Amino acid sequence: MLWGKDVLSGLTVARDHLRLRCEQEIENLLLRLRQFYLLREVHSERIEGTLASAISSFLTGLAGVLILTTGRAPIQKAAIAEAASRELSLDEKGLQDLLALKAGKFKPNADGLKRLYGVFLETVERVAGIVDRL
Repeated sequence: MLWGKDVLSGLTVARDHLRLRCEQEIENLLLRLRQFYLLREVHSERIEGTLASAISSFLTGLAGVLILTTGRAPIQKAAIAEAASRELSLDEKGLQDLLALKAGKFKPNADGLKRLYGVFLETVERVAGIVDRL
């Protein structure tokens, strides 16, 4: 907020509502990733675009999962990935590779993209399982 009354200062989000929203985000992403792979597996450039666009929304949902499991979450994407790796035992290298891909700092070949897609899919499935158990 830059000026005026903070209209969100009194807002509280019930834990159950946050859990349901995280579940919805993660499950929807999981379904989209499966569908995209079936449609795009032979086009590595499309796989790259899908991964690059999906990592941001995943990290947003992951921040909510961290709040539910630890009571806090970082704001920056790299910090969310690091905290999730530590707190939820996720594949840190895979998450870092995805962030590097999105930033244009990592350019794997077609086989590397398929491997990274598999790592991402497994990570999203793992987080979906975590949310289901909350």
